Amino acid sequence: MTTQTISKKSKVVKKEKDRLGSAVVSLITGIFSILFLLIGFSMGDLGVASLILSCVLSIIGLPLGIRARKSTSGRGLAIAGITLTVVPFILSIVGGVLVVVFAYWTTRRV
Repeated sequence: MTTQTISKKSKVVKKEKDRLGSAVVSLITGIFSILFLLIGFSMGDLGVASLILSCVLSIIGLPLGIRARKSTSGRGLAIAGITLTVVPFILSIVGGVLVVVFAYWTTRRV
């Protein structure tokens, strides 16, 4: 007489983490990034610091939005956060390059 051991394979289901908080933070950093970008383009000497702050906020908000996009809750907020952080990031990089080029051009002619 033999005994058989039947093992049932249990399917491991990973439950996705709720990343609603990350989506909201990404959205808020995107809004403030746009605000500092607009301030940076409108002000003179404080504009460079504002552009740098806008770029830093975009760098913080973008990975949070990307991680939150994979979650089921807050997906729309995450996509909005990604959009609101990518646009100021690109514009602040372009603005920073323009500031450097303009500063080089004005000091070279003198």
